[in-house]
Amino acid sequence: MRKILFSLSILCILVSCHMFDGHTTIVNNSSYTVSFEWGGKTETIEPNKSTTINYTYVKITNLNPNKRVVINYIDDNNRDITDLPSYEVRVENLSSETLTLKANGWLGNDMENIIIGEYIDDITQKGRIYTKSPKFTVSGNLFPVTVLHQFINDICYVKIF
Repeated sequence: MRKILFSLSILCILVSCHMFDGHTTIVNNSSYTVSFEWGGKTETIEPNKSTTINYTYVKITNLNPNKRVVINYIDDNNRDITDLPSYEVRVENLSSETLTLKANGWLGNDMENIIIGEYIDDITQKGRIYTKSPKFTVSGNLFPVTVLHQFINDICYVKIF
């Protein structure tokens, strides 16, 4: 009886060691160099590269660039980092002043010096946004202003007036 219990104990240990092999692989499939923290350590991964951490169940924090990439938990031992979907932004400034448009970090870059008038195919009137629920803010000398936006075919049209 003791031999059977001892054999079952050894079998359980071997099976659990095989199931939890003690590593996590993180693949960076984004277009950005990504850094993150885990267990008090910082890791950096170039695009289309991977790293293996000799620890299972890694909790990743402080993913950077923030609001540009997302980490996907595939299973206990595999993570995948991908770009967040982004949408083109087109701005129509109907106010009487050149303005700057922000979206709490969700814009690729703050859109500065947005000229007065209808949308023009100009770099100052175009941008990229990484959310479908933006909260826009406008800076300039003329207040109050109203900002409306609408998504049509993966383009975010913004009107400021």
